[in-house]
Amino acid sequence: MRFGMLNTLIPTISKKVLTNQLKELENDGLLLRQSFAEIPPRVEYSLTEKAVGLLPVLRMLSDWANEAYPEMEFEQCRIIENVKKASVQQRI
Repeated sequence: MRFGMLNTLIPTISKKVLTNQLKELENDGLLLRQSFAEIPPRVEYSLTEKAVGLLPVLRMLSDWANEAYPEMEFEQCRIIENVKKASVQQRI
């Protein structure tokens, strides 16, 4: 997934914070960064196997937070669903 798509899917994050978080996730072994020698330069990010293994745990944590604190409005993580929709739209 490209930076612009991530930035669109997470509208409440600044570009600087997103950049820093992507670097941290890459350093932690949760994200792969692939650069393409093109003009203009292109960079794509993808989850490592370690990160994919965390998805069910993060989903359960999100569900727990929504049940335990119904009075708070949590921004639910719907990136995977949004990525699927975006991929389909890009093919059309």
